Amino acid sequence: MEVPLTGLSLAVHDLGKKANSRILAKAASAYENSAVRRLGYLLERFGHIRQADALRPFADKAKSFKALDPASKPIVAELKMLEEKSPVWKLVINVPVEIDL
Repeated sequence: MEVPLTGLSLAVHDLGKKANSRILAKAASAYENSAVRRLGYLLERFGHIRQADALRPFADKAKSFKALDPASKPIVAELKMLEEKSPVWKLVINVPVEIDL
Protein backbone atom coordinates (compact mmCIF):
# COMPACT_ATOMS: atom_id res chain seq x y z
CA MET A 1 0.00 0.00 0.00
CA GLU A 2 1.40 3.36 -0.98
CA VAL A 3 0.87 6.44 1.13
CA PRO A 4 -0.24 9.72 -0.41
CA LEU A 5 2.37 12.34 -1.14
CA THR A 6 3.44 14.35 1.85
CA GLY A 7 3.93 18.07 1.55
CA LEU A 8 7.66 17.59 1.08
CA SER A 9 7.25 14.93 -1.59
CA LEU A 10 4.73 17.07 -3.42
CA ALA A 11 7.09 20.06 -3.31
CA VAL A 12 9.98 17.92 -4.58
CA HIS A 13 7.85 16.61 -7.42
CA ASP A 14 6.49 20.00 -8.45
CA LEU A 15 9.50 22.24 -7.87
CA GLY A 16 12.41 19.83 -8.28
CA LYS A 17 12.72 20.23 -12.02
CA LYS A 18 12.87 24.01 -11.64
CA ALA A 19 15.67 23.97 -9.04
CA ASN A 20 19.08 25.21 -10.16
CA SER A 21 21.58 22.45 -9.28
CA ARG A 22 24.39 24.83 -8.34
CA ILE A 23 22.22 26.94 -6.07
CA LEU A 24 20.66 23.82 -4.55
CA ALA A 25 24.07 22.40 -3.64
CA LYS A 26 25.21 25.70 -2.16
CA ALA A 27 22.05 26.05 -0.07
CA ALA A 28 22.29 22.43 1.07
CA SER A 29 25.55 23.15 2.87
CA ALA A 30 23.52 25.11 5.47
CA TYR A 31 21.38 22.07 6.34
CA GLU A 32 21.89 18.86 8.28
CA ASN A 33 23.49 16.16 6.11
CA SER A 34 20.67 13.65 6.65
CA ALA A 35 18.05 16.19 5.50
CA VAL A 36 20.05 16.87 2.34
CA ARG A 37 20.30 13.13 1.66
CA ARG A 38 16.54 12.76 2.07
CA LEU A 39 16.00 15.56 -0.45
CA GLY A 40 18.51 14.01 -2.85
CA TYR A 41 16.78 10.64 -2.62
CA LEU A 42 13.36 12.18 -3.32
CA LEU A 43 14.69 14.25 -6.21
CA GLU A 44 16.16 11.10 -7.73
CA ARG A 45 12.94 9.12 -7.23
CA PHE A 46 10.96 11.83 -9.02
CA GLY A 47 13.37 11.83 -11.94
CA HIS A 48 15.19 15.09 -11.20
CA ILE A 49 18.59 13.47 -11.71
CA ARG A 50 20.63 16.62 -12.36
CA GLN A 51 19.39 18.18 -9.11
CA ALA A 52 19.91 14.95 -7.16
CA ASP A 53 23.44 14.59 -8.50
CA ALA A 54 24.28 18.03 -7.13
CA LEU A 55 23.53 16.68 -3.63
CA ARG A 56 25.38 13.37 -4.00
CA PRO A 57 28.62 14.69 -2.43
CA PHE A 58 26.70 15.10 0.83
CA ALA A 59 25.76 11.41 0.75
CA ASP A 60 29.37 10.48 0.04
CA LYS A 61 30.39 12.14 3.32
CA ALA A 62 27.76 10.31 5.42
CA LYS A 63 29.07 7.76 7.89
CA SER A 64 25.80 6.06 8.87
CA PHE A 65 22.35 5.23 7.55
CA LYS A 66 19.40 7.41 8.58
CA ALA A 67 15.67 6.77 8.19
CA LEU A 68 13.91 8.41 5.25
CA ASP A 69 11.13 9.32 7.69
CA PRO A 70 12.66 9.67 11.15
CA ALA A 71 9.19 9.89 12.74
CA SER A 72 8.09 6.51 11.38
CA LYS A 73 9.04 3.50 13.50
CA PRO A 74 8.23 -0.15 12.70
CA ILE A 75 5.44 -1.61 14.83
CA VAL A 76 7.37 -4.84 15.29
CA ALA A 77 11.14 -4.66 15.80
CA GLU A 78 11.72 -7.60 13.45
CA LEU A 79 10.23 -5.62 10.56
CA LYS A 80 13.15 -3.20 10.78
CA MET A 81 15.40 -5.85 9.19
CA LEU A 82 13.08 -6.02 6.15
CA GLU A 83 13.31 -2.32 5.36
CA GLU A 84 14.81 -1.37 2.02
CA LYS A 85 18.04 0.62 2.00
CA SER A 86 19.47 3.14 -0.41
CA PRO A 87 23.23 2.64 -0.30
CA VAL A 88 23.83 5.68 -2.50
CA TRP A 89 21.97 8.05 -0.17
CA LYS A 90 22.71 6.04 2.98
CA LEU A 91 19.03 5.98 3.89
CA VAL A 92 16.73 3.33 5.30
CA ILE A 93 13.57 3.52 3.20
CA ASN A 94 11.09 3.02 6.01
CA VAL A 95 8.09 4.55 4.21
CA PRO A 96 6.91 4.10 0.63
CA VAL A 97 7.20 7.05 -1.73
CA GLU A 98 4.44 7.34 -4.31
CA ILE A 99 5.80 8.43 -7.67
CA ASP A 100 2.80 7.83 -9.94
CA LEU A 101 0.91 11.08 -10.38
